Amino acid sequence: MMRTPTRPENAPMLEDRRETPSWARTFGLPSLLAVAFVGVASLLIGRIQGEDGRRQRAAMEDGGKAVGQGLVRILSDDESYLEALAAEWSRDSLTDAAFQFRASRFVANHPELLNLTRVDAALTIRDAAPREPNAQILGLKLTLPEPLKAATAARESRRPKRTRPFTAIQGNPSLEIWVPVYRGDAFLGLIAGVVSVDRLLGVALPPSLARMLRFELRGDGGDLLAESSSIVSPRPGLRQKVDLPTPGLALYTESLAPDRVRAGTVLLLVLCIGLAAAIGWALWLTRRDVARRKTAGRKLLRMAQLYSALSQVNQAIIRSRSQDELLKRICKALVEFGQLRMAWIGRQDPEQRRVEIICEEGDADRYTELLDIRTDTSNWAEGPAGHAIKDGTYFIANDFLSTSANLPWHDAAAARGFRSAAAFPIRQGGAIWGVLMVYSSELNVFGEPEIGLLCEAAANVSFALDHIAGEAQRVRAEEALRVNEERLRNALEGASDGIWDVDMISGQVYLSPRGCQILGYQEEELPQIARVWNELVHPEDLPETNLALSNYLGGKRDLFQVEQRLRTKDGAWKWVLARGKVTRRDGLGHPLRMTGTHTDLTERKEMEAEHRRMELELQHAQKLDSLGALAGGVAHDMNNVLTAILSLAETLRFSFPEAGAQALATIIQATERGKGLVKSLTDFSRKDLPDARPLDLNELVRQEEAILLRTLRQKVQIQVVLEDGLPRILGEAGMLGSAIMNLCINARDAMPEGGTITLRTHRSPDGVELAVEDTGRGMAPEVLARATEPFFTTKPAGKGTGLGLAMVYSTLKAHGGNLAIWSVPGKGTRVVLRFPPAPEAALGGPAPLPPGGASTRASRKLLLVDDDELIQSSVPAALSNQGHVVHSATTGSHALELLAGGLKVDLVILDYNMPGMNGAETLDRIMGLDRGIPVIIATGFVDAELSAALARWPKVLSLPKPFTSEALQRAIDVLT
Repeated sequence: MMRTPTRPENAPMLEDRRETPSWARTFGLPSLLAVAFVGVASLLIGRIQGEDGRRQRAAMEDGGKAVGQGLVRILSDDESYLEALAAEWSRDSLTDAAFQFRASRFVANHPELLNLTRVDAALTIRDAAPREPNAQILGLKLTLPEPLKAATAARESRRPKRTRPFTAIQGNPSLEIWVPVYRGDAFLGLIAGVVSVDRLLGVALPPSLARMLRFELRGDGGDLLAESSSIVSPRPGLRQKVDLPTPGLALYTESLAPDRVRAGTVLLLVLCIGLAAAIGWALWLTRRDVARRKTAGRKLLRMAQLYSALSQVNQAIIRSRSQDELLKRICKALVEFGQLRMAWIGRQDPEQRRVEIICEEGDADRYTELLDIRTDTSNWAEGPAGHAIKDGTYFIANDFLSTSANLPWHDAAAARGFRSAAAFPIRQGGAIWGVLMVYSSELNVFGEPEIGLLCEAAANVSFALDHIAGEAQRVRAEEALRVNEERLRNALEGASDGIWDVDMISGQVYLSPRGCQILGYQEEELPQIARVWNELVHPEDLPETNLALSNYLGGKRDLFQVEQRLRTKDGAWKWVLARGKVTRRDGLGHPLRMTGTHTDLTERKEMEAEHRRMELELQHAQKLDSLGALAGGVAHDMNNVLTAILSLAETLRFSFPEAGAQALATIIQATERGKGLVKSLTDFSRKDLPDARPLDLNELVRQEEAILLRTLRQKVQIQVVLEDGLPRILGEAGMLGSAIMNLCINARDAMPEGGTITLRTHRSPDGVELAVEDTGRGMAPEVLARATEPFFTTKPAGKGTGLGLAMVYSTLKAHGGNLAIWSVPGKGTRVVLRFPPAPEAALGGPAPLPPGGASTRASRKLLLVDDDELIQSSVPAALSNQGHVVHSATTGSHALELLAGGLKVDLVILDYNMPGMNGAETLDRIMGLDRGIPVIIATGFVDAELSAALARWPKVLSLPKPFTSEALQRAIDVLT
């Protein structure tokens, strides 16, 4: 139950001073009104003076800005002129005579300049203008600190630099502007302008401002460098600074106008003070009676507030479910309802002899963070809280600042307005647990009634702590029991592994719910242990399981452990890791009970199998990449060989039209056939699709169907099943058509007695699929595993290259898709091609050449750039027969030397694949020399880099190798 303690006889309490008369309190309101009246009058007077001051400051601000802008403009003009001289010097067009003439004239027209100086790369003064008054500095090394620092900074940054103001050789404060001179990366020297600070101010200052304002130019240390007038300002308080972009230089302005307002306002102020004093005396007469009535009213209000706070404390004790919640609510009730300034509750640490503040309310200024309340003999233990804990009774300080005048927290308490404080001990189990501390911003707040109510609040808190401690102990015991039960349940039933327990005498088996879940059984369906091992274990794993158990029971192993496959209720197999130990033996050491776990390894085994499959696929892709790189290299050299053969054959046919016409035609025909073979190699080696465009897969299949119907044997039937509305794919129709034809040819060869080939398209979650199915002989697993390997074939020698499926695989990878093959011996083969949908933005490729027509045969001056000797010895002859003049270069750098040396050509024929500087780099450098020159890129295939170059330069075309003379002439006609 709640209790109200009586006040102990020896409880410390300071004197109650609430009824003590005070002159300050008596005259407080009259003085405040008088000060307010004087303040209003002062505001009116200040407004008059302020208006005059604002006009003066506005004039100073406008004038300072005008002069500052003038200074900046003059220095910028001087710097611009120095940069113009530096530009002429870098072009080697600034002779000494020209420098003297132009610089002397500029100095004469700009009074702020003392001279312009020219310094060579060794920082030696080479020339100065005007020369006569500055002849003594010619030939001197630049050694003065400020000029040397600015000159060095300008040289390193390649930008103009200005010095801070310093006393120059001429004896006047000045600053210098240094401009570096470079020709390319070569440093030639610097040009400097010496600006007199005094003259600079005179030039920038308009005469009208000089009569109104006084201007000063000062350095970093405040030293005076120049001034517009030596007259002292009559209003020294009005002074403004204008920052300038020049380092070490500042502009100050002062008003020269006299203060005509101050004398009149002083008399007005005296009259206002007298009037305010009279009003204050009249108010004092009424203040005396009102103060007494307010004191009595405050006492009644204080008691009502404390009763309300005590009611809230009792409600907090009833409603709180934890100690922290209880203490926070109590502090909040005392501040909000008791209208105390702040309240906190601390718990003592008997071993450390300190008090830890665990909750507070009203501490907006973090006063409690400064406290270090102790219960020892230090100053921190001499406050109300320390006494209350040590003495076991409350402690009242109705004049807190006076009581704690020498204590560490005095200044912090004064700053926060604490005037009264009280501390009340809190007990738990009869012993001192902590302290309740409250503060007020008024003196003499805590009288007998207030102390009684706060003592009752502290006693109720003690009772609540005892109750909460007992309740917490009960909850902890229940929680510990619940946790132990939950751990046991989780260990037996909630673990990710299944738990098994075997009575080795009776054969009874227990499986946890997880163990049953792994095998798909209910607990009542489980057989005895013999059946579990002899019938559910995979036959291939049973010997190893029995051996592992025998080794463990025989003492050869410390743990029974084996990986085995167990049959689930639905007949499937699951990989399980079985581990266990004997948990009970008889007196002779014979096992009576064995307990262990089942870990489901099925997912891990599947992941390992998938990992092995991906490793094989990666190895396969690496083989294809290596073969593709080899094919690309071979294709490049073969293209050069075929181009040379075509060029020479066409040259012979042009030179000797009657002799050997049939033989030459055969050579050209054979070369065209070789061109097709090389194209197959380049298609196999390609990893990108430079000519890709959106395609309708159904339309592509229909086109191939028409070809297949004309080429396949009649005993092979073609069935086409197409799903309407398929999304378009991005690809090259030629490559995909070849892939489909390859698959169909393979399907035909697998059905020598005839059968059906089915082409089927349908939508998939990831895009579009094309299935090619046959009813042929199918493939054995070992053949299927190697089906896409390059050069692997089951056909007789001379009947196949082994590149068919490998090229189909490469084509799918280039299109961002994938290939899947299913085959069963005697039941046919199904190959699925999967494609992603085309993106919204269609890809573009290089512009094709126009169809052939009548050539203009105009003679052109051409530059052939190719590193292959066959091209160099054959193509120029073919071009010469067409009337062109051909210059040759074997490397990109050689071609650039010819063009940079003055060779003028109408067109460049550039090999794309060259050692050293390749075609793309050579093209960019040629365009850097002359953007208007046409260029033909001769290449075996177009990659992404070449496509970008063709899109970047409009007068560039690609010509595939090998090319005929007619194709080359058409390209020349298009570009010229």
